[in-house]
Amino acid sequence: MNSPLDQTAYTQPVLFALEYALAQLWKSWLIQPTVVMGHSVGEYVAACVAGAFSLEDGLNLIAQRARLMHSLPQDGEMVVVLADESKVEAAIQPYLQQVAIAAINGSQNITISGKREAVAAIVATLETPKKFGRLVAPSIHCGAENRHERF
Repeated sequence: MNSPLDQTAYTQPVLFALEYALAQLWKSWLIQPTVVMGHSVGEYVAACVAGAFSLEDGLNLIAQRARLMHSLPQDGEMVVVLADESKVEAAIQPYLQQVAIAAINGSQNITISGKREAVAAIVATLETPKKFGRLVAPSIHCGAENRHERF
């Protein structure tokens, strides 16, 4: 990691602050949202902007979330796979103890997460007309490799 912003402990609070500041800027321009929504850190910002909790509480929540996520094992990775869900499910079958589907973003856009080596092996076995892209820094994976150990 080259920059503190490559570490989720720093990235998440920065994203929260930026997104909240944008919402406040739009409000200063008299742009009032009818509905707010977000994904990941954006969910916290949306809840804060909607008045579900104060800015101070939102910052405390996101800082704690960032610390917890930063403490996850550092050998994980998330990758977007541009293939349909059934193809991805079949590809991860041999690696179910190490990799899981983390998100279904669309019919041909599936995010997998787990141990870096297993994720790489899965990506290597899949043949699709489009390329795969690394989604996030290794410190921000879902911890799929530990899901069986927790239960």
